Amino acid sequence: MTLLMSRQLRFTINPSRVEILGHALRTLMGWAYQFKPEFILGPTWIESDRFNIVAKPPEGASREQVLQMLRNLLVERFRLAVHTDLRPLTHYALVLGQKPLTIKPSSVPDSPGSTRCTPIGRCRLFSCTGMSMERLAQRMSTQWHIPGGFDLQVTDMTGLSGRYDFTLDLGFMGDGDPPECGSKTVSITDAVKALGLKLEMRKVQQSFLIIDHVERSPLPD
Repeated sequence: MTLLMSRQLRFTINPSRVEILGHALRTLMGWAYQFKPEFILGPTWIESDRFNIVAKPPEGASREQVLQMLRNLLVERFRLAVHTDLRPLTHYALVLGQKPLTIKPSSVPDSPGSTRCTPIGRCRLFSCTGMSMERLAQRMSTQWHIPGGFDLQVTDMTGLSGRYDFTLDLGFMGDGDPPECGSKTVSITDAVKALGLKLEMRKVQQSFLIIDHVERSPLPD
């Protein structure tokens, strides 16, 4: 596994290769420890300095094994030491809804790159495969922001531990769809409800990842 300073930008993860180019340490830590970056507290340079990671996972490595490889790398090269701390925070809880679930158990093997959402046509419909409810909540927190202020953390509280396949309507993400998509408007509440799930606003104790020690210049290979 190679780690270098970089100004390029790329993020590729699949069963045969991990290539993360030009990303900040906070982003790398967010992926490795599965934390939203704003819940990682440390020196300011973890957001400004950029790095490359290029690695070849062992054949058949699972997603969790790749994450552990990255955690080990950060500890070894940056002398990284962290701890978690609970602090009060308002967030959205992803819970089971009143309607039956429309998500189906996934038959896709658990491996790097197996969890994905790919477009269906051009109307903001996405086919999601191999998606756990925890991962769905993370994506809602970090990638599927809603114009107008959906900027709170989403936490999985469904109690569902499996991986699922489903179709998701992300019509809430903004304007610019082709004419054939019509003028439909889909709220995040509707999108989640269609899966048999629900979002509830709650006050919880949020886990933060606190950096106790980190070296700005990583050790060489």
